[in-house]
Amino acid sequence: MKTSPSKYALFVLLVIAFGSSSIIAQINFKEPLDPYSLHKSVKKHKIKSLLIFIEMNEDDISERGSITGKLEEVTYNSQGFVTYRLRTDNRGNPPFIAYGRGCYFYEYSYDPDGYLVAVYAEDYQRTNQELRTFDQKGNQTNVTYLNGVDTVVQIGFNWEKGKMIEAELIYSN
Repeated sequence: MKTSPSKYALFVLLVIAFGSSSIIAQINFKEPLDPYSLHKSVKKHKIKSLLIFIEMNEDDISERGSITGKLEEVTYNSQGFVTYRLRTDNRGNPPFIAYGRGCYFYEYSYDPDGYLVAVYAEDYQRTNQELRTFDQKGNQTNVTYLNGVDTVVQIGFNWEKGKMIEAELIYSN
């Protein structure tokens, strides 16, 4: 029975992730893995970056060999939040980071309180930005979506007693 490349690739990715992270990050594998993707766990374990590699085999290694590549890069700030992400968009064969037309690039910015205030995304076709503002209580008051330099949508939020009571379309292109 042949295993599909995607199932085999996922299995190999998990084996590599478990093996490499236990050496580099000293993660306790008796605890569930999910908490390590959260910013509090990243901060607690002082994880600064993550590189995910994958090895894929279409057939048995002895028949056709394998192909290896980097699937994703992630960098975290001192608060444990993602500040940079580079991943493949599967435009090339195989689905590895190509550092150019075959990738998605993301950059995230946070205010001192840890609120996500800006997201910049770029792929081979366009750039997109999401800009957010917050009031002194931490309530999001505005979000603006840009495509390139053009504003696409801007939405305002009104809050009362800690609950959002209204979302208003300020601008739409």
